[in-house]
Amino acid sequence: MLKLRLIELRGQQCERCDYDKVEILHVHHKDRNHQNNDLGNLALICPNCHYEDHYLEKSWLRNELKS
Repeated sequence: MLKLRLIELRGQQCERCDYDKVEILHVHHKDRNHQNNDLGNLALICPNCHYEDHYLEKSWLRNELKS
């Protein structure tokens, strides 16, 4: 399992913010290709960081606040 391998290699916290509830950490594919399971393409991150990575750049509210 990828998550267990990443925990073993990188520790039990989010690689971005150090959140430490390992049970809810996500495996993130940096290139968004879920077939590319090369360890260099993977990050172990918390749900909040994962959400920010995928959705913040597309947020309609972000564009509204810039106006």
